[in-house]
Amino acid sequence: MVTSHYQMLFNTTAGNRRSLRIMHPNPDLDQPEIVNAVQQMLANDISDPARGRIESLARMDFVISERKNIL
Repeated sequence: MVTSHYQMLFNTTAGNRRSLRIMHPNPDLDQPEIVNAVQQMLANDISDPARGRIESLARMDFVISERKNIL
């Protein structure tokens, strides 16, 4: 079985980092669409302000995992 996800790491206003995983991303999205989506996430932050709002994207990876059942 092969699965994929986006792994995102954000910097927060409190100086911390917050991670987010988006499972089963749309493989047909091009880079400008992905950048636009990240900008929308930053503009409409839903995180708890007391823990620090997300302010910038530190890293984003596209991860593909393959799992084979043996037993």
